[in-house]
Amino acid sequence: MGFNISREQMNRWFLEQRQVYDIYGPKRFTGGGVFSGTDCVRYAAVSCVGDIVFDEKSAYSFKEVLMPVVQTLFFFTEDQVKEVEAPKKGAIIFLRSCDLHALQRLDAMYMDNGPADYYYNRLRKNTKIVLMGCSASFDNCFCVSMGTNRSENYQMSIDVEKDGYLVDCKDQAWSNLFSQLDSEPLEVQPRYVQENEVKVEIPTGLSAAVGGSKMWQEYDSRCINCGRCNFVCPTCTCFTMQDLFYTENGKPESAAVSGLLVWSMALPM
Repeated sequence: MGFNISREQMNRWFLEQRQVYDIYGPKRFTGGGVFSGTDCVRYAAVSCVGDIVFDEKSAYSFKEVLMPVVQTLFFFTEDQVKEVEAPKKGAIIFLRSCDLHALQRLDAMYMDNGPADYYYNRLRKNTKIVLMGCSASFDNCFCVSMGTNRSENYQMSIDVEKDGYLVDCKDQAWSNLFSQLDSEPLEVQPRYVQENEVKVEIPTGLSAAVGGSKMWQEYDSRCINCGRCNFVCPTCTCFTMQDLFYTENGKPESAAVSGLLVWSMALPM
């Protein structure tokens, strides 16, 4: 069901949802860019629709919401292990169709590739998606070539209008809320990119042998192991784990009395 929502009505939706969800979207950080005097658009918690940047592409992916850069998994003592509690609130993420396709790749990796990853699964099952419509391609985008310019797997879509927002709502509770806001239902289809300036053709017959191609030697020669590619790429799943000990007991058969296991998004060791 679709609605034409004013900014005030949208912010009332935010106020209602923030009671049970943390809401994330691309947000502008003034002066936070790579170069001096530049801004940075990246995913962060937002409190109203005005916080969300609709007309620029995020420099970093949504992945930090579901896969924090650093995450403690559990604490341990000599004879006990305590799991870190799950977030008390669910999450609502505003993202574009290309990122939604990337999210499906992460779901396949962590939930459909053998036993589901416990920590990812407990966050993902309490996550709702708001699809941000794209009416035009950004620089260097090639979503049409990859077939990621359209998606239907969302709870709500949102497109910016001159006097408000057009939303396509598949979540019944949200539809009821919009109806209570005196919003007239109408047919809405999220906007999507139909053509990119950049065209990409996927080679046929690729195999795992491409990993040994000489093209990677030139790429590797420029790599400084900063890990930024992992933070930027929405489908990268590289990480490391380590035990951090903070109380030693002096017993040769036991390395520590207490500590914690930390998950860290990084390049593979």
